[in-house]
Amino acid sequence: MSFASICQAALSSDNNVRKKAEKAYMQMRSQPDKYLSSLGEVLIAPKAPLQARCFLAVMLRQDVGVKSPVWVKSSQQAKQYIQKILLQLLHREPQRVLRRHLCEVVGRLASHTVRDGKWSELLNALKTWCTSQEVPHIVAALHITGILSEYAANVLGNFLPQIHQVIRKSVESKNATLMISAVKTTTSLIIGLEGDAQRKFMQFVPALFKVITKLAEMENDDGLVECIDQIANLVGFRRDMFRPFIKDIIKLMAKTATYEILEGGTRRTALSLVVEFAKKDRTAVKEVKETGTQILPLAFKLLFKVNTHMDEWGKGTKEKDPDDEDFCMGWDTLDYLSTFLGPSLVLSSVFPLIERTIGSKNWIEKHAAISALTAMMAGCEKLLLPKLGNLISTIAPMAKDSKQHVRVRWAAINCLGRMCLIFKAQQKYGKTIGGCFVNAVDSRAHVRLAAHGALCLVNFCKGLEAEEMAPYAATLLKSLAKLLGVDAVHAQANALSAVSAIAASIEGDFAEYYQVFMPGVIRLLAESKGPHKRNLRAKAIECVGVIAAAVGKNAFHPQFKSVMNFLLQSQSKGFSADDPAHGAILQACARICQCMGSDFEPYIKIVVPPLLKAAADKRGAFMQDAEEDLTVDEDDGYEIVDFSVRGLGNKRMVLNTCLLQEKAVACNMLYQYATELKKGFFPYVKPTLDIMAPLMTYRYNEGVRIAAIDIIPPLLECMKDYGGHERAMLQIFEIALVPYLTALKIEGEPSSMVGILHSFSDAIDLLPRPMEAKQILSTHQILEFVLSESNNRRRNRMLEMKEADDELRDEIEEENGEEDEMIGYVGSVVKSMAAIAKEDYVRIFCSSALFKIFWEYLDPRASSAQNTAALLSFDEIIERGGPAAAKLADKFVPMACGHAFSTDTDVRQAAVWGIGMAALAMGTDFKRHADKALKCLIKVINSQDSRGEEFGESTEVAIRSVGTICRVMEKSAPNAVAQILPMWLSWLPVSRDEDDAQYVHKTLLYFLENPNSPIYGKGRANLQKVLSILAKISNTEYIDDKTQRDISQLVGKISNGLGPQRMLQLKSNLSPELREKLCQVSQ
Repeated sequence: MSFASICQAALSSDNNVRKKAEKAYMQMRSQPDKYLSSLGEVLIAPKAPLQARCFLAVMLRQDVGVKSPVWVKSSQQAKQYIQKILLQLLHREPQRVLRRHLCEVVGRLASHTVRDGKWSELLNALKTWCTSQEVPHIVAALHITGILSEYAANVLGNFLPQIHQVIRKSVESKNATLMISAVKTTTSLIIGLEGDAQRKFMQFVPALFKVITKLAEMENDDGLVECIDQIANLVGFRRDMFRPFIKDIIKLMAKTATYEILEGGTRRTALSLVVEFAKKDRTAVKEVKETGTQILPLAFKLLFKVNTHMDEWGKGTKEKDPDDEDFCMGWDTLDYLSTFLGPSLVLSSVFPLIERTIGSKNWIEKHAAISALTAMMAGCEKLLLPKLGNLISTIAPMAKDSKQHVRVRWAAINCLGRMCLIFKAQQKYGKTIGGCFVNAVDSRAHVRLAAHGALCLVNFCKGLEAEEMAPYAATLLKSLAKLLGVDAVHAQANALSAVSAIAASIEGDFAEYYQVFMPGVIRLLAESKGPHKRNLRAKAIECVGVIAAAVGKNAFHPQFKSVMNFLLQSQSKGFSADDPAHGAILQACARICQCMGSDFEPYIKIVVPPLLKAAADKRGAFMQDAEEDLTVDEDDGYEIVDFSVRGLGNKRMVLNTCLLQEKAVACNMLYQYATELKKGFFPYVKPTLDIMAPLMTYRYNEGVRIAAIDIIPPLLECMKDYGGHERAMLQIFEIALVPYLTALKIEGEPSSMVGILHSFSDAIDLLPRPMEAKQILSTHQILEFVLSESNNRRRNRMLEMKEADDELRDEIEEENGEEDEMIGYVGSVVKSMAAIAKEDYVRIFCSSALFKIFWEYLDPRASSAQNTAALLSFDEIIERGGPAAAKLADKFVPMACGHAFSTDTDVRQAAVWGIGMAALAMGTDFKRHADKALKCLIKVINSQDSRGEEFGESTEVAIRSVGTICRVMEKSAPNAVAQILPMWLSWLPVSRDEDDAQYVHKTLLYFLENPNSPIYGKGRANLQKVLSILAKISNTEYIDDKTQRDISQLVGKISNGLGPQRMLQLKSNLSPELREKLCQVSQ
């Protein structure tokens, strides 16, 4: 068989023929020189099949890569032969499709040969083609130059003036091919070049817009899509560079998108670019009037384009039918633009259209109006919330009205379901919305409506607490039980999801319905066989697990073993990669473990090993050079994406979403088992750690990454509960430390960093001894980086704030809120390190850059969250550091006093707490701060708002700190203490926080044990108050056992010292309840 025939056979639709040809081809490839010679002969043979020649050009692009085994092992003579053939073909080859492939080959080969000073013939050819009058030559020169700009821009220097001239002529020509090539090359050069060279080609940007206009007039859809994509690439590369052109671009895209003579795909591409711009520069897009007058109305109009064939619709299951491409584009555009641009513009443009059509007799218009409202809901939440009651009163009747077109009813049900998710509308309008869902579920004329009604019930349940859900449970479950009997797989699956949601919501109260549902669900599970029922089977498995966890051990115990045996038998038979039952079994076993507790331990050795295997599986996602041979088959569920990384070459991302999901589920289940079983998970701690620690920075799936990070504290707790294993615990932490710090460094989202920091802090809290100094230093370095990046982001937002509208200001405030939450968790890590390292941590912290950052956070101009994080961190360091922290405490007291009157309750509480901790750390040296600190605290305690709900706890912390200072200064400043103590007594007892109360009352007993203490007042005038306080706190959670015993002894001493008559007189002034308590104390 000739080489040309082999190539032709490799493209055959017959699997056997294709596989034989591929084997023969790979054998040829193993002999590089012979292979390249044969390949060249076929390429230059004009009579060879074009399909085979194109196939070879595509394969050759891989073979000429710098790392390609073919190119590396081939002789210089073979390489020169291929280079010569390529230039000859580009000079004379008439076939356009083949020329395009050849340009890619030449560009790829030139990226490493020309850069190394070789293949000068190519540069000469490019110069010749630039001066040619032949369009194919000019296109080749432009195409190859664009590729070189990415990999070897430095070699283009002397050649750029000619390219500049060619581009200028091409964009002004009337030839579509030249114009499109010029646009693509210009964008590549702008991205690849720098400085003056880049600016010279930026001059062509307005001309690129003219090209798009001309292509639209020529109705060249393919060219338009290519050019719009190029503009999008430029925007993604340098948004700031294109800001002067954004208005022109939006106007151009609006014109293109509304140009009805163009294909739908082209118009959708134009809309996509507007969305991309809105994501990157909302202010500029909002300023373009065409956004409101053309883009948004067009998006609404696209919602009219739906498939009206009811048979096809009835078989669908998704919110947006994928085949309705225009409808989906309209929906997505409204969804994204309402999120990116804010509600004001979108509502002002679209809501009048909704109001105009929602009452239409035409079901398509009414369906479009409801769909538009649903699509915009998340982005327009704030402005739609005040309209919620009116909207529900409009939508709910349509959902229940059997005279309405079923697709209108379906859209109305979907809209109500979205309202439950976004507005928690069921909390106020539960009866109305629940009735609509029941009505839909009970529909038998339209199974898709019934199925979607059941699915929307899941959102309904999520927004209600158990006691709120209870009144609806019986009615909803009755309808769902009937739907489970309908012979429609999709409807049954959604019904099971709804039953699971109700069970999870009402928890133990589901026991009432257990015997009605559990046997039926188990029976449905056993009967659900065949590929078409895989999803139903998975939902049934999920439902069994959820119900078990809801009702508890006693109710589920009779089915426990039979269910587990069924699940494990099913698992042992294996699943296809995309079968959801596998993940469902893993989750169900974890829920059953949660339900059965220690009774589940015999199954651990069966369920955990498969989880470890799934968690360790690397097939779900990997990256490779695009030139490398592919080791997987797309037919096995893999998605293969080749892309170019400027400066790094062509890469290939290989993903299998089913395997990734399976990996994520397995990781999460390992976390669940480690959390629930604690010491019962001990045999699997090491293998779990070995697999999960590297996954803490896993970039392909967030679920995997989160589970890997979250599992570290449970593993440490498992070791601790099993019997200490101090050395092993320290090893676990040592292994996890670098991934923790790496994850923090590479994670850019503050909301994601919160989870990492929380887990990290919990892990430190579980350590049997302090972190090593080098571990603390490396942690400080990363925390400094995290906070510095946070500060930079905040500064940039504040610059944006100057030109922001109200909506953007709100958005900036939300983002700053996320930063503040993250900063609080950074503070938690610092506090955890301080708590375990105590005085050793003081020196390390105070000499770090982290100290400087936190000290800056004490500035009153910083955010309240920054103030709080800094105050709490210093509080902890000073408290744990003791005398070693005295110098820091001395510096800290004035700052704490300055924040003691903050209007933020967290700031105030942290400040007044810190004053007390500073007194303990400084001891008698606190005397220099005592007067000012006490005046500050007394003012806080006596302030008008001190005893209210907001500041009550802060006030009691201040009372605690006054008591601490009095105790510290008792001997060094007795006169001052004598003046303060009676006042301090008048503020007691305290009861806002159990820990604070126990500390304060323990301090009280300390002073009362001295019969001559000034706390009793002159002539023991305060004795009545003392007895009242002791009676109030006795036998409450506000004292510990020792304090209770001390109270009993003290009351006895006081009674003996006063005598029965005086004691009886004092008791008579107490309330009957307090007299009774005091009598019980003294017995």
